[in-house]
Amino acid sequence: MNAVREVVVAGRDAPAWLAASVLECALGPAGVKVTVVELPSLAQAADLCVSLPALEALHTRLRIDESRLLPATRGVFSLGRRFVDATGDAPAFFHAHGSF
Repeated sequence: MNAVREVVVAGRDAPAWLAASVLECALGPAGVKVTVVELPSLAQAADLCVSLPALEALHTRLRIDESRLLPATRGVFSLGRRFVDATGDAPAFFHAHGSF
């Protein structure tokens, strides 16, 4: 049986790069090369990347320093999003993101 020597991740935006980072972290020490084929971005300036569970544990595992990541990417933390019914019939609610 031949060993896997290369993995190609095709995708866009944060999900593609996070998947590639996790694969590199797990398989890189065994000599597996990870390549990303990045599709055209669909992200807009106001888009958020919401994750459940929260990304803190993943960032720690990948040794990503969030205090450097956020300024470098002009990112901010979002603790959640408030939703309001446009008709006014239902009460507003807050959907929390992450562990806070």
